[in-house]
Amino acid sequence: MSATAVRGDAETLARGAATNLLGNLGSLSQALAMFVIARAFGAQVLGLYALAWMLVRILARFVGLGLDPAIIYHLNRVIADDERDREGQLVGTSSLLVVIASIVSGVILWLGMDVVAHQVFDEPRLVIAYRAFVFALPAMGLTGVLLAATRARKVMKYQVIAMSFVQPFSFLIGSLLAWRIDGGLAALAIAQTSAVWITTGVSLLFYGKLFRIGSLIRGFFRPKEVVGLLRYGLPLAGKGMLALAVTRTDLFLVGHFLGAAAAGIYSLAADVAQLIRMARTALEPILGPLVAEQHHRADRDRLSATYGRATRWALIVNLALSGVVAIAGETILSLYGKTFTAGAFALAILLLGQVIAGAFGLSEMMLTMIGHPTLVFGNMALLLGLIGVLDYAFIQLWGLTGAAIGTASATILVTLVQVRQVRKRTSMHPWRMALLRPAIAFVVAVIPALYVPLPTVHTAIDQIIRSIAFLLLYVVFLSRFGLDTEDRHYVVNAISRFRNRRNR
Repeated sequence: MSATAVRGDAETLARGAATNLLGNLGSLSQALAMFVIARAFGAQVLGLYALAWMLVRILARFVGLGLDPAIIYHLNRVIADDERDREGQLVGTSSLLVVIASIVSGVILWLGMDVVAHQVFDEPRLVIAYRAFVFALPAMGLTGVLLAATRARKVMKYQVIAMSFVQPFSFLIGSLLAWRIDGGLAALAIAQTSAVWITTGVSLLFYGKLFRIGSLIRGFFRPKEVVGLLRYGLPLAGKGMLALAVTRTDLFLVGHFLGAAAAGIYSLAADVAQLIRMARTALEPILGPLVAEQHHRADRDRLSATYGRATRWALIVNLALSGVVAIAGETILSLYGKTFTAGAFALAILLLGQVIAGAFGLSEMMLTMIGHPTLVFGNMALLLGLIGVLDYAFIQLWGLTGAAIGTASATILVTLVQVRQVRKRTSMHPWRMALLRPAIAFVVAVIPALYVPLPTVHTAIDQIIRSIAFLLLYVVFLSRFGLDTEDRHYVVNAISRFRNRRNR
């Protein structure tokens, strides 16, 4: 393993993750949209929107047929051989498959929407949202295929612009219009559907910058390699559906047992907890192509180094974000209205599960890109079953808090199972002594931030001061004792590039 190759992998990982992280910050317009819905329409409409969109997102994973990672996996070989026509053939065939799947899913949703709305949730208003969301399904599938092709070339910026800026910003504008015309749930559903189609159009433009659209069209009307794509993709499609079911099973159970208002509160707490997955969502899109390339070349040393480095970086960021959100969670939720502060304790519990899954959950991408999609599907089925059983039991005992305990416990357990599976199949693991350094920095920073007495001030001001103090202490201890030599190298380079750009 050459030092130059490892350094190149690290720089590619860092550059791609930085681009994706910027996109995650840009997607704050989605959070602003949720803010508009919560403040303008209240917890009940937010809960209805979340319940309706939950089902559509699960169906969208079936529509995608797992072809996003399948395209990355197969295109890595095709790109290496410079087979330009076959590139378009793969993407065109994938586009046809997702269109067919979207028609099937749309029919299922249309026929079943009354049952779901009336019998499952006892909320007839959900029907009008489902009618609008039927038309979002083809766009969701096509967007996934087009952007997966751009990621296969290790170009992250198009994914970031489309999914983290265009779609959430379009939805934000639509939400404001829905509020302005007092259109309620129906207008919100139309705004979401419109935002998805706008994103598809932008994604097609980006695809055309890297590939030939003509060959895509030919592949759409003359499909080939269908069996190979589906063999790899279908287990991941099932996994994707289960993954979204996992993220919303607790919401489903809360809505079923505690009502739409409680579902709105829990949905917001879960969304805030998901913010600390920012590092994982920044790393995964670039980690996938790197792992696929290194696996195809049987370069085990580079693969192990990439795996360990990505895990360490994710943990460093996760601990920073989790500390801030845990300390200021009540204040963050209160921004959406006093009703939502009831989810503060549930938020703190959910954070624990997200810290573990956000770092060590990168093992899922490892399993996917080394050719074990069926195993990933099985893990997700296990997680869904555990969350269903634990949440069902704990909600009866502790309400919203019980749902958080069940979800966090199941998430941690299955994440550790995945790490073990990667080690069994590759003899690689993410455990490094270097992981203890950010953990120690976190403990050293969070204890004084929580327990040092301050003058009596408003709760929000107190939490903001403590959050800032924690973050400053964490950065100081991390920079002095918690970073490896190579980490310091990338930080110094990033600061230098920033200064150079500012001075231009």
